[in-house]
Amino acid sequence: KNDNQESSEDVKERFKPGDLVEIQGLTNNVSLNGRLAKVLHLRDDGRVCVKIDWISEKKSIKSSNLTAKWTLVNERKSKDQSERIKSLTQTVDIVRFKEHSIESDLHLESIECVELRRKKLRVFPFAVFNLRQLRVLDLRNNHIEEIPRRVKELAKLKKLWLNNNRISSIPTELGSLKELEQLYLRNNLLKAEPKGMETITKLEGLQHLDLHGNGITRLPKGMEAMSNLENLSVGGNKLEEFPSLPRGVKLLDLRRNKISSIPRSISKLQNLRSLSIWGNELDSIPAEIGDLKMLRTLKLYDNNIKSLPPEFGRLKNLKGLELSGNPLRKFPEPILSLKELLNLSISRTQISSLPKNIDKMTSLENLTARSNWLTYIPESISRLRNLVTLLLTGNEILHKPEFLRKKKSLRVELPTRFEYLVCLRMRWRRIKEGRVLKRDLDPFGLMMLTTEIEAALVFGFPINMK
Repeated sequence: KNDNQESSEDVKERFKPGDLVEIQGLTNNVSLNGRLAKVLHLRDDGRVCVKIDWISEKKSIKSSNLTAKWTLVNERKSKDQSERIKSLTQTVDIVRFKEHSIESDLHLESIECVELRRKKLRVFPFAVFNLRQLRVLDLRNNHIEEIPRRVKELAKLKKLWLNNNRISSIPTELGSLKELEQLYLRNNLLKAEPKGMETITKLEGLQHLDLHGNGITRLPKGMEAMSNLENLSVGGNKLEEFPSLPRGVKLLDLRRNKISSIPRSISKLQNLRSLSIWGNELDSIPAEIGDLKMLRTLKLYDNNIKSLPPEFGRLKNLKGLELSGNPLRKFPEPILSLKELLNLSISRTQISSLPKNIDKMTSLENLTARSNWLTYIPESISRLRNLVTLLLTGNEILHKPEFLRKKKSLRVELPTRFEYLVCLRMRWRRIKEGRVLKRDLDPFGLMMLTTEIEAALVFGFPINMK
């Protein structure tokens, strides 16, 4: 704003769009000397609209300086006040302005969204507490260590992003934000049982809670009463027990913890649609999991599960199942009852064969069974009309069966010849050392072994046989 009472003609002679101007003076005890601003356009009333670059250092500038006699303001208003502020031409970085400037000059009382990502902030920006209509506050990827008690003043706040900071405790005042719907505290320093953790249970309107990537060992008691909670992400922590949760939870992420069992009470989560509990220490699955009629996605890979209960086949709405990295050794029969299953991943499970009646899974589109002990492909796979992807690398299958060659639309990945010969070498070594496995002695496998040993000698593969 032109405080020098210069005429608009003088201003237009002094500034041109695209010029870099140097800012002088202090705001909120922060020196702006040497900071640069780019002239966007000139207004008829003599004001200059600029975009401030807070990072740039002082350079050699040909254009005139923007002295302290010019007040930095912005009266442009967003067409939709709920729209996220994306440009400094719509608002200024309120952290660097005096509070009286926010109230009197900037007219920010109607601002609903503030985004201050990657600003290297070390403290929570107190200037936001003057924004009484604030509904969305995004402070991701900073260095903030503490949530101030004044957070209770943001009574209308609905979404609070504090991911990737250094927060180690939660103030009790956070529990007074009754309208808060989404709270993100991913990748902070909330260790073991952090101070103030029980405050979260007082957030009656909370729908989405993200505590992923901390060091939490136990969730607070009373979470069952959070009737509006739908999405909970607590992966990448140190939980040892499956948490007690409200019945309305729809998405549950417990990946990479230390959970050793799923309680029978899981049957209460009748609205659960997605359960991710991979990378834990599970060795069994309770029969009650079959009561989750709404479950659509289940990720159980990289555990120690050896079998599935018969009740598993009651998951009639299940679309995606990931069991890779479990020592199953045998294809789980209950899976064959999942008529709606579209994607099945069963790699690294030590299975030696696929069931002959695999065509019962009529909706199956993608089957991944890499790095197992498979020696052949059952012909029934050709009757899976919806199958588009069959990934079998890392097995002992070399030739693509004729019945699969006819399915032109099917993408099939088989082991390379080198991978296959490595598998044969391992089998031959087991036979020599007397460590014969059942799969080594099936007629088809022995026939293929004889044939491929001859081929290996022809190709000069270093296999030692006498």
